[in-house]
Amino acid sequence: ATLEASADPVNSWAMWSYDGQVKYRTSQTDEGAGSNHRLHNRGDEVVGAGSDYNLTASYALATFGTTPVLELPTPGTYLIGATVTIDAGAADGDAYAAKLYNVTAAADIAGSENTISNIPTLERGQITLTSVLTAAAPSDIQIMAINTSSPRGSVDSEQTKLWYVRLH
Repeated sequence: ATLEASADPVNSWAMWSYDGQVKYRTSQTDEGAGSNHRLHNRGDEVVGAGSDYNLTASYALATFGTTPVLELPTPGTYLIGATVTIDAGAADGDAYAAKLYNVTAAADIAGSENTISNIPTLERGQITLTSVLTAAAPSDIQIMAINTSSPRGSVDSEQTKLWYVRLH
C-alpha cells in the first residue's frame, strides 16, 4: 500500500504529507504533472579534514584523515558538485584530474570528470565538478583524483568539499 498520489488531479493540484515530507502533484505539464514532488528540495555539504591525499598516476579515491563521503539519503535525482583543491607537486606543467564516484554502485558518475593543468610548482589550483545523478537507491559519493603526469602533488583535505541538492 502507498500513501502517494497515483494520478494527476483534474485542472487542480493536490498536497499531502507522508513520512514527514510535504508533497504535491499538479495537472499542469509545466509544473511537473505526471509525478509526485517534494514541496522543497534538500541539500547537504561535506568537507574533508586531516591529512592531505598524495596523488598517484592512476585514479584512486581521495582519502584523508576524514574523507568526505556525500550520502544521498533516498532514491531520486540530485545535482551533485565538488570543489577539489590541488596542491601542485615539484614540477610545472602537470595535469590533474578529478571525478565523482558512486561508491555504492561501484561506478564513475558519467560526465563528472574535469581537469586542470599548468599549476606553478608548489602552488594551488581548484577543479570544479558538477553532475546530475538519478540514484535508484541511497548512495555514497566520493571524489577520485589523479596526477596524469606523475605521482606527485596532493589534494588539500580541508579545502575539498562535496555537496548536493535533491531535485526530485
